[in-house]
Amino acid sequence: MPQYETTYIIDPGMTEEAVNGIAEKYSQQITGMGGEVLNVEHWGKRKLAYEIKGRNEGFYVNMRFNSATTVAHELARVLKISDEIVRHLLLKLN
Repeated sequence: MPQYETTYIIDPGMTEEAVNGIAEKYSQQITGMGGEVLNVEHWGKRKLAYEIKGRNEGFYVNMRFNSATTVAHELARVLKISDEIVRHLLLKLN
């Protein structure tokens, strides 16, 4: 299975508890579809380089996982339509 890395920015209006729940939700989505989560790093609340959707900061989460291509595409689709996600980036590492 290919290895992927995604970094997403969560709305800064969320509580720390909600941020942890959101990160867990996306990890479970990957494992539920047959993928394997290797690492989840919470980078905390950081200032954005430029304003996005009226926000100047957000909670950054970085996740590495192994999965089929279809699982990665589904995760990208879900991140794109989620209201709590300000921005995301998904990379295929190998």
